[in-house]
Amino acid sequence: MESEDQPQNRRARRASEKKNADQGEIKDRNQRLRAEVRGTKKRATSAEKARAALDAQERLDDVLLRSTDAAGKFFGSNFNWLQYLIVLGVAGGIGYLFWNYRSGVDQAKRGDQLAEAFDVTHGRLASDAAPKTSQFGLVDTRPEFADPEARAKASQEKWAALASSEPALELHALLAQAGGKFDGRAFEDAIKSYEAILSHPKAQKSPLIQARAAEGILLSYEALGNYDKALDAVKRLQGVAGQAQLATYHEARLALLKGDKTRAKELVASLSEKLKKSEKPGSSPGYLSVQVSELEKTLDPKPTLPTGGLSPETLAMLQKQLEELQKNAAQNEGQEGSVPFDPIPLLPETDEPQEPSEGTP
Repeated sequence: MESEDQPQNRRARRASEKKNADQGEIKDRNQRLRAEVRGTKKRATSAEKARAALDAQERLDDVLLRSTDAAGKFFGSNFNWLQYLIVLGVAGGIGYLFWNYRSGVDQAKRGDQLAEAFDVTHGRLASDAAPKTSQFGLVDTRPEFADPEARAKASQEKWAALASSEPALELHALLAQAGGKFDGRAFEDAIKSYEAILSHPKAQKSPLIQARAAEGILLSYEALGNYDKALDAVKRLQGVAGQAQLATYHEARLALLKGDKTRAKELVASLSEKLKKSEKPGSSPGYLSVQVSELEKTLDPKPTLPTGGLSPETLAMLQKQLEELQKNAAQNEGQEGSVPFDPIPLLPETDEPQEPSEGTP
């Protein structure tokens, strides 16, 4: 029996020794962790005390040094992937500079094309006189046409070619075409062109294009004498973002043309008040403010003083005052102490020398 129990005792003893060893390790590890925590707290407390003893400039220097050190360590440990980020950033900057340059070149090209089209639209008409040279030695380089009809035809062709070749200038070219028809008094054709612009898909993204087209329709109907259709166009102009005040101005004009002066005055008074509130102090009035002011003068003209010279009424009043002064001077001429209007000379006028009287040196 003793021999059979010995292996079991040995196994139990080994298990007990292992358990005691593990407990000792755990105990030692816990003590080690607590010691590390105490050391960390002690170092943090020492660092805080050291920082508290520094003045403001030294604290700032300490923060900068520690930040620089941390950044250097981060850069050194992550340099492998940071270098790719730097390369990508440089490549992106070069790409942006190239794109910006090409955009500027394209804009300059479109500007040149617009300038050429406007030169045709405002070209010179044939005459016997040679083109005048300016004081700087510049000569008018616009093309010359035999008559206005030829100029208008060339202008329409130029704008049509520009609209088909440059998508970015398509709507502007179409507007110029419609404006040329309006200037040529082809109002019906101008209305069709403006309507085509309003229905264009690109026009929906440009409130300014929509406003110019709606205003062109309005003015075309007004030129035809169809004020009701023009008022319908005013409503379309009111629906464009930022064009409510311009639409009110045109509505007031049309009301005056239809003979409704009271309605026109109400609209102008309301619009004038809004414009005055929106204007910045000391700034010059804008286009719409000037037009509204002119319309106010038309609706309610007020007498103004002449800017130069004297009016006939003022001259007559001054003449009357002068006559009254001369009349009063003639009546008081013989009275003592009065001063005549034209006083007589103190000595008689004679060519002979006068003898000095007594007492005269």
